[in-house]
Amino acid sequence: MIIQDAALRLWAATPPFLRKACYKACMGHSLASLLLPNRLETAEIIGGIGRGMRMRLNLEQERGYYLGIHELDVQSLIAEIVKPGMRVYNIGAHLGFFSLILAKLVSPEGRVISFEPNPEVRKRLLDNLSLNDVNGRVCVEGTALGDFDGTAEFSLALSDTQGRFKDLSHVQPDCVIQVSCKCLDTYAEETKVIPDFILMDVEHAEGRVLRGMKRTLKNHRPIVVVELHGEAAIKESWEELQKHDYWFGKIPGMKTAQSVNDLAYGHYLAAHSSYFNRELK
Repeated sequence: MIIQDAALRLWAATPPFLRKACYKACMGHSLASLLLPNRLETAEIIGGIGRGMRMRLNLEQERGYYLGIHELDVQSLIAEIVKPGMRVYNIGAHLGFFSLILAKLVSPEGRVISFEPNPEVRKRLLDNLSLNDVNGRVCVEGTALGDFDGTAEFSLALSDTQGRFKDLSHVQPDCVIQVSCKCLDTYAEETKVIPDFILMDVEHAEGRVLRGMKRTLKNHRPIVVVELHGEAAIKESWEELQKHDYWFGKIPGMKTAQSVNDLAYGHYLAAHSSYFNRELK
């Protein structure tokens, strides 16, 4: 067990390009996948910003969370941006990996609102939060955020822990549930919790979520880190944020997009032009 633990910690600290080379050499198997059990266990995250926090995970299938290597570029960026006392929205909170990191960064005086409309995933999210000392810092909402207030049809997508609006691509049409849906503007105005920072992974619904926060974007200019999915979502996101003089910076590197043609699938920081002007000086 000591040898296995040491090997996994070494793997977590290995640069990504070496992990990819090993993965290729081992015909699609990483060292971690060979050592970790294919079952749910409660474990301590061993790397990254969330190191030391605990999650209940399938260690083999969800090893990126356990090793702390999931989306390292995003982890590094939010660690630079998110400060104690901030109010943060985690839209598409999934199992809580980033909610835990954000709770750590905002400290006890800050607040994280985690939105996860999939009820089965939300149970695991709540379980993972309960394993850590984040009481009072994280509020979990089962509401989906979109561009209207009401009820939406929500479907499972590529896996049992993914979900998206039924009318989007790559859904399972026989696994549809009704969920509450709100504009971010409505939620923020009702709760009086105005976000300073938004982390968003909403599976092709980026455009409609951004349309639902137009007043927040205009009046409060939160910083947004978003994962863009697909041509339609990219076009909608570009058009909506252009209305509010927001620019996109590709993660990593932060090269700013000059047109919608510069955007592709991946993670971007979106912020008001004044943020980029200040950071580039």
